[in-house]
Amino acid sequence: MATTKTTATKRVVKNTKAANTKAANTAKKTADKLGSRFEQLTADAQTRAKAAADRAVALSKNAVEFNRENVETLLESGKIAAKGAQEIGKTNVKYTRENFVEASRALQGLFSVATPKDMFAKQADYVRSGLDRVMDQTSNNADAVVKLAGKAYQPIADRVSEIRKEMKKAA
Repeated sequence: MATTKTTATKRVVKNTKAANTKAANTAKKTADKLGSRFEQLTADAQTRAKAAADRAVALSKNAVEFNRENVETLLESGKIAAKGAQEIGKTNVKYTRENFVEASRALQGLFSVATPKDMFAKQADYVRSGLDRVMDQTSNNADAVVKLAGKAYQPIADRVSEIRKEMKKAA
């Protein structure tokens, strides 16, 4: 009976070793498959993350370029406005000088009158011509400011038009 037990024990040990080896091989194959699948998923995730990062960098570059162009447009508009304001200022200084000369002439004319009636007549003429000059200069300034506003706004209008075209393309 001892031999039967020993043989049975040997068979159980042999069968157990075979089962353990088979289970170990199956576990190893499963682990290899899972490892390979995990590596593939990791590689796909890295590829997607890199693509997303590249898109984010491209969007950032586009946003920076977009804002740079907007700032340049505003600077150009500001330069046009400053130059135009300088020209209007020069015109107003010239106008002020001319008015001063005209006021000096009128004052000299008032000293050369013989009667109070002549003085009131000359003063009325001076006031009338002064009002005409003020109205002309005011009209000229208004026209110059409107023209300047149009010129200064033009780069902005062009940029807005360009942005609209880009948005239509993107849509």
